[in-house]
Amino acid sequence: MSSLIQLIIVAGAIVFFLWLLVGNSQSTGASTTTGDELIDPNDTRQLATLVGMTGGDITDVAVARFAIQRFQEQNGRAPNTRDIATLVGIMRSL
Repeated sequence: MSSLIQLIIVAGAIVFFLWLLVGNSQSTGASTTTGDELIDPNDTRQLATLVGMTGGDITDVAVARFAIQRFQEQNGRAPNTRDIATLVGIMRSL
């Protein structure tokens, strides 16, 4: 009898774990594709975010604008908020 109870508990735990995995993957997939703001090289707020992430100052704004332009050339699309880490990497490589 105790082995049957242990088997039911283990099966329940596995089902619960799989439910958590499937539930999280569906909810995060929908939220990342909607609401991503495009990064505009003329928006001072977005440029300040990029420059601030690299620890730069006002003189590094030109580097940030060039990184956005280079990203557009490499990927054929405008960067969005999910691409900020890529832009910071491009800025550090310049």
